Amino acid sequence: SNREEFGYFYRTVPSDDQQAQAMIDLALYFNWRYVSTIHSNDLYGEPGIEKFKQLAEMNGICIDLDEGIDDVFSPSQYETLTNKIFNSTANVIVMFASHHHVLGLFEHILDRQTRGEKRKFLWIASDAWIESTEVATKYSDIVAGMWGVVPLTNLQPQFFDYFSQLTPSNNKRNPWFKQYYEYYYNCTYDDSCPDQGMHITESPLFSNNSYTPLVIDAVYSFAHALDNFLEENCDKPLVWDPVSLTCQGEANKYNG
Repeated sequence: SNREEFGYFYRTVPSDDQQAQAMIDLALYFNWRYVSTIHSNDLYGEPGIEKFKQLAEMNGICIDLDEGIDDVFSPSQYETLTNKIFNSTANVIVMFASHHHVLGLFEHILDRQTRGEKRKFLWIASDAWIESTEVATKYSDIVAGMWGVVPLTNLQPQFFDYFSQLTPSNNKRNPWFKQYYEYYYNCTYDDSCPDQGMHITESPLFSNNSYTPLVIDAVYSFAHALDNFLEENCDKPLVWDPVSLTCQGEANKYNG
């Protein structure tokens, strides 16, 4: 989001710098001065956790364990990371990580706990996984009491009403909807899915996502910008110019 480097970059989602600051504010409020950090080794986790560590140093918060997770992490690497977590001295863990990395780690922590090691941690979750119903249901004993950060948004009841009516049979225009349906019902659509007239909003895994209104804002922002461009620059009726790759009227500006 460097506007000097990317002059046409706009966002409807707050910067992750603000997310890191919110995590620091939370730690300071509860006087959690000694924490561990875990992050995804990618463009999401690395900048986010680096900002958190910078702010932690400025505010007198010490970091115990500081570890990253790669996409190619093997079960033995997850087990090694789990050992480090259980052997660390910090009970508060800030995890700026992608959803699939969180699932991989929690699966090994759950296995450790089923073998009798019941150490309890307090997790501070980044926005990529704080709202995950899969995490909350499958790993409830691990994450009970966790805190997390999501953008402040206003839910859109009109969109929910629309979305709650969709099924794979009446939403064929969306090529990804069937896969989305299969995820929420843990099934194969043409084989093992329940009543295929059921809606995604009826799945126990479904919850309203805080990012939906921000996506709607982004779509409307682009739509209004495109509409304004067409109104100000294009002849009516609208005709596309295949040579200039723009509309007639706009093309004439460059042709003298």
